[in-house]
Amino acid sequence: AGRADDVVAYHSASIQRPVDVVARYLFDPMTMPQWSAVLYEIERTHDLEPRLGRRLRANLKILGVRLTVEGELVDVDPEARCATVRIVPADGDGALEHRLAVEPSEDGSSIVHFWNRIDLPSWLSGTLGNGVVRRFVDHTAEFALANVKVILEHGEEDNLRRLDRMASRDLPPPQRLGPATD
Repeated sequence: AGRADDVVAYHSASIQRPVDVVARYLFDPMTMPQWSAVLYEIERTHDLEPRLGRRLRANLKILGVRLTVEGELVDVDPEARCATVRIVPADGDGALEHRLAVEPSEDGSSIVHFWNRIDLPSWLSGTLGNGVVRRFVDHTAEFALANVKVILEHGEEDNLRRLDRMASRDLPPPQRLGPATD
């Protein structure tokens, strides 16, 4: 049972690609910045195997606030194509539990399920009402599922991988912006 200020949300989408293709794409942490509404950077790794206890660090932007977080796979069943990651800010205040499942549909497509339970960090709890936080959670899940759908249904996953390599090699790194000058 969650606390009174927890936010819980469920979303799903049908994707017209085989279940193994969808699961492989979603369980690859390096694809997350391609489709996530909040995760814009994840530590590079060559170990892409989803396994219990696996940890990764990432940078997020949530409601205009940038956070470094650490995620740990606390439940994973590759055969059932489901996993739960627990994500905590670097300071350990608050948490997000994100459960992902991919199941086959009778027509050969896939159904992707996202469940999110958020234990609000103290800096956010009491600052904003749960309605604003809930809408943000709903929006980010809907955005992510819509991105996954269009990427996979249009076969763009390899093009995005090439774009990421090209950008890291050919584009200058983003500059840090200073205070407003006007």
